[in-house]
Amino acid sequence: DEKVINKIKMKTISGVHGIGMGDILDEVIHFSRKFGDGAGYDILSRKDNGYELLYIEVKTTKGGLDMPFYMSENEKNFMEIYKENTLIYRVYNYDKDTNVGEIEIITYDKLVENYDFNPITYKVTKKINIW
Repeated sequence: DEKVINKIKMKTISGVHGIGMGDILDEVIHFSRKFGDGAGYDILSRKDNGYELLYIEVKTTKGGLDMPFYMSENEKNFMEIYKENTLIYRVYNYDKDTNVGEIEIITYDKLVENYDFNPITYKVTKKINIW
């Protein structure tokens, strides 16, 4: 996630004019690290115009771009609701030792058009016995 955050900071610095660099860097928040992993996204930033929020979910695998990755039901639902303001930063060919990988940015439209969703995880709760 740190590699993605640094890339976002550099993109933001070069993409927004008229705002101080300190203000821009403060706009990138590693939300899942700061507040936990239940929000439906990992990083909170701003879109290129500097006003609209941008929600980024980071998905990392050691394998290539075609390697499956996992999304929680919460992440999927969040992306469906905020589809215009949510991106997946797909980190692939990731080497943990060197902290190097390649990044593909996936929009909601690209996600539903080019990927299949296979539900493989279920929330299991104990039944309440009403008798």
